[in-house]
Parts: sequence; structure tokens; C-alpha cells
Amino acid sequence: TYGNNTNSSHNVRDLNTALGRMSALGATSLLIPGPKMIWHFADLGMQNSIYTCTNGTVNDESATIAGDCKLATKPQPQWTENWLNIAQRSQIYNDWAKMIALKINEPVFEGDYSIDSSDTDLTPRIYIYNTAIPTDQLRNVVILANFDVVAQNIVPDFPYTGNWYNLMDNSTLNVTSTTNPINIEAGGYRIYGNKASTLSQENLLTEAVKIYPNPAQDSFSVITEDEIEHIKIFDITGKIVKTFNKANENSYDISQLKPALYLVKIQTDKGFGVQRLVIE
Repeated sequence: TYGNNTNSSHNVRDLNTALGRMSALGATSLLIPGPKMIWHFADLGMQNSIYTCTNGTVNDESATIAGDCKLATKPQPQWTENWLNIAQRSQIYNDWAKMIALKINEPVFEGDYSIDSSDTDLTPRIYIYNTAIPTDQLRNVVILANFDVVAQNIVPDFPYTGNWYNLMDNSTLNVTSTTNPINIEAGGYRIYGNKASTLSQENLLTEAVKIYPNPAQDSFSVITEDEIEHIKIFDITGKIVKTFNKANENSYDISQLKPALYLVKIQTDKGFGVQRLVIE
């Protein structure tokens, strides 16, 4: 509503442009050590925030509150309009899920961090590190983002030279100078680690490990040709809420879990896969 509209080719008030910037928002918030809260289906780009209500009934979106409606049940276009099949919205969902999987599985995100926005608040640089981790493992992460409406050259100030890896796809960046600028598109971001993520194996297994039905209610099943060693279910804060050990079963009971979005980590004898599960 109030975004920067000075660049007609990247007008933040345009819905699709705004949705395209949400992954960068996730990178600069979700990955910072510590618990996080996702508000009202932000992982699908929900553009409505606060609604008015009359006698407990939610009405149209408004910046003001008539009564206490902040936690009232909201309209649900994410289901009726099948947002998971809308490219811009599913991209946010998949990117944020990958970021949460990184945070859950990579010990570097249990370390410390610093934020440098000395150049401009529109191009923050975030440094996450865990000095308890050996140097031959993933112990340093550098996150760059460009919230301007035009491309920017950002000086990354990597801690050291050598190969750095984009943790979203494990592509390699050879760094010969820590101050060589990186051009980042408007609304774009990069997540670099000094080593490739162990989730690279997950990328291979995800296609071979499926859960159904999804959304689920009381139970779900797993399709895989591999031997399942255990299954762990995480809520969006990274807390383990359910574990199934040595369980090649026909179905897994989740009737005690509340309706929400969860991450299901399926460990097999070939590695592991991380799937998203919606419980209705």
C-alpha cells in the first residue's frame, strides 16, 4: 500500500512485485538465530494484515481496529484460491521452508550474529557464525539483501577468501577479494556459506520421499523406496513436536497436533528429505 513506486519496472505497490520481495524478507529475518513468528500466512504472501470486526465477525481489511479482532479467524483465500499453485506465492512458501530447514539442520544458526546496515538500511549485510564449529564445516554465513527498487552493488566483506556457496542451491562463488562487490537485483538476496549445506542431499531425496495426504488431518503416509530410520515433525519455531522411530508404517498418527504448517524430516538409509505438511 505504501511501498516505493518511483521505479515503474519495480513498483513495490504492485502485488506481484511485493510478493517477489518476500523471500528476501525471510532471508533477513527467519535465519537470524533465535525463535521467530510468521504472521497470518506470510509464507504464502498474505497481503491482508489487520481487519475490522463487528460483534466478533471479521469484515474488510483496515488499518484500524474496531474492537479486538487481531486474533480473530481471518478470511481464507489461501485455501479457496489454492495459493500453493500460484507461482509467486508458492515460491515464497518453498524458499521460506528451505530457510527454516537450514535453520533447523545446520548448527551454525545456533551461533551468534551481527547486522551491518552502515551503507544504507536498504542493503543490510548479516553475518552469522558459530566458532564452536570446525573451519572445515559450515561455520560462517553471510546474508546480503537489496530492498531498494533498483539493482545495487553490495560489498559483502566476506570473513575470508575462497569458495563460498549459495545455501539455497549450493552454487559456488569463488571469492578472491572479500570486498569485490556483488550486484543484487531489486528485492533480491543471497545466502552464502563457507561450506555447502548438508541439505544438498535433501535436494536429491525430496523427489524420492513424498507424504500424503497433504493437507492432512489425523494421519499421513510416506511414499519412499528407502528404509525409513526415523521421522521428526517440527513446528515453525523449529521445536520437535513428534517423533516416529524405526517406523516403516502404513500411516503416522498426528491427531494430537494442532492445525498448522509443519516440517517433516524423514531420515532414510540413503539420507533425508524435508517435506512441508499442512494439518487442517
